[in-house]
Amino acid sequence: MDETGQNPVNIGSPAAEPTKATHPIATPKEQQSSAGGDLRYATGKPTSVMVFGVLNIVFGGLGILCTPFSILMILGAEKFAAMSQAPVIEYAPAYRIVLLASSIVGIGFSAWLLALGIGLVKMKGWGRRGSVIYSIIVIVWGIVGVVLNILSLHFGWINMPERSIPGFIGGMCGGMVGMVYPVLLLIFMQTGKVKRAFGEG
Repeated sequence: MDETGQNPVNIGSPAAEPTKATHPIATPKEQQSSAGGDLRYATGKPTSVMVFGVLNIVFGGLGILCTPFSILMILGAEKFAAMSQAPVIEYAPAYRIVLLASSIVGIGFSAWLLALGIGLVKMKGWGRRGSVIYSIIVIVWGIVGVVLNILSLHFGWINMPERSIPGFIGGMCGGMVGMVYPVLLLIFMQTGKVKRAFGEG
């Protein structure tokens, strides 16, 4: 304070800088994680891997539950037709064996798919690699199945009423549509993003 009773003003001294906040500002990724808006940042796992993992579990479980009914239909086609008064579909003995064998193998595929789904959800490398192998095998298996069905009609391995043929063809088309999933699974499991997530990129 000077002689006049006023505080002197130091013109040369810089103004005091505002105090900076000591807490870090959340990044956009952290904000998305805290809000639960992005599955990848919330769980540390790519969304596509989680989606296919869950789908593998669902489809695998449905295959295990539903395929035994197909086996029963093949074994007792005549009995079921008589009970429902539906047209009788007769299978040649050798072709019936082929259908039964393929259905049993299908249960194995379903169990495999279920296990792979669990592996993907847990981010196990064998889940991704196994999904690639599974997709390739199932695609080839599906193509062979369509060819066998066409040959069965051509060579008369299946004896069915004429009005049942459209339904049989529709079933084949449905099988071909079913191959879309393994194709998509194969494509996504081979992307660089997914490989890097498993440390394989």
